[in-house]
Amino acid sequence: MSFVDTLPDDYQFTEQDQDRYWEMFDKCCGPNGPSPEATKEELDYFNVAEEAHRVSTILKRMPTMGELRQHWQREQEEQERRNANLLQEKAARDARTKAV
Repeated sequence: MSFVDTLPDDYQFTEQDQDRYWEMFDKCCGPNGPSPEATKEELDYFNVAEEAHRVSTILKRMPTMGELRQHWQREQEEQERRNANLLQEKAARDARTKAV
């Protein structure tokens, strides 16, 4: 189970999470990638705090963990829809090419 899985849906991200994100920035996101002493939990927290900030620009406020999970689900569904459309377009092109 990852750190993200342990956060309840009603966990409310705050500016304190963003402050912690910036405190961890050099350790988790250096020019050569994460520092060797960065733990998996720290990296998970860093990534989820970054995602919370990204979603906050859409919501115009910091999200809850549940809202973040819903956003991830919508992004995944949108990506699957795009992939299906690309496959259909490729199949149509292939069919037209074979018909010629």
